[in-house]
Amino acid sequence: MTTRAPYPPVNGDEPCRHNPDLWFPSTGGDVRPAKEACEGCHVRVECLAFALDHTDPAGYQLSGVWGGTSDTERRQMTVGRTRPLGPINHGTPGGYRSHLRRSEEPCEPCRGAHRDMKAHRRTAAAA
Repeated sequence: MTTRAPYPPVNGDEPCRHNPDLWFPSTGGDVRPAKEACEGCHVRVECLAFALDHTDPAGYQLSGVWGGTSDTERRQMTVGRTRPLGPINHGTPGGYRSHLRRSEEPCEPCRGAHRDMKAHRRTAAAA
């Protein structure tokens, strides 16, 4: 039995708690305001993990904006995915790519590892 991501630990300060209708626009409605509000939320990553893990086998998923992603973006993330995303190996080039696969802003240790890798490649190419 696989364990699903738990509901994000909320404290009431999350942007979605103040205007829930913003996160569930009508069909064809603008999701940009909700996505922008998600950018600084402290549970954004957990929220996205929850939404990705709670897609049923028939392909139905949570509607609305979750973790800064729309229904369509989450569907694209899960196409061909056979297993849940594993933990991020922070401070490595692979960790940097893991953040990008999750549509996340890479953390500073991962950005540093990516910069170091690029510098190393430039040095090796110049030699």
